[in-house]
Amino acid sequence: MKKKAIFVFLVLAKKVKMTKADKYIKVLDMAEHPEGGWYKEIYKSAETIESESLPIRYSGKRHFSSSIYFLLKAGEKSKFHKLKSDEIWYFHDGSPLILLYIDLEGNL
Repeated sequence: MKKKAIFVFLVLAKKVKMTKADKYIKVLDMAEHPEGGWYKEIYKSAETIESESLPIRYSGKRHFSSSIYFLLKAGEKSKFHKLKSDEIWYFHDGSPLILLYIDLEGNL
């Protein structure tokens, strides 16, 4: 009986130190946010408001309220975007953010 050769290749990855941000992302099971950064939805109301009862800027029904954890890792940025609704921000950990605001006249 002819023996078959078995080749095993081991690739040893360099152990990379997990940052505090990486730990939050893993523990909270955060997903990439479409505008940049990471998020985890932690609350969404069961009730909704139908689109015909909302201002024209909304294209469909909306939940009464929702809440997310949002995280930007060092060097990450959130894409500039126009808010349709009020947002409430809480600072839990990390470094301060710089928020840029442009008013309706285009002033920064």
